[in-house]
Amino acid sequence: MQILGDNIREMRKKKRLTMETVAAQAGLAYSQINRIELGKRCPSVYTLWLISNVLGVCFSDLLPEGTSYKTEKIQLDNGSGG
Repeated sequence: MQILGDNIREMRKKKRLTMETVAAQAGLAYSQINRIELGKRCPSVYTLWLISNVLGVCFSDLLPEGTSYKTEKIQLDNGSGG
């Protein structure tokens, strides 16, 4: 988690944004951004997506180097029996 927080902090500082600004633009609490950057909180995928949008970077740019992830297409059963 710490590497993730460090990556977010580094990108935020490169954009010259404060934690308050990132939090406000992402619709998150300042304390949430602070805890993520300090490695004290493991953010959800949705939270990382919100932060990446504010920072103007790809979601994968926030992840620690060498981290792989895969996306899967999920088909939901709507119960229609068809």
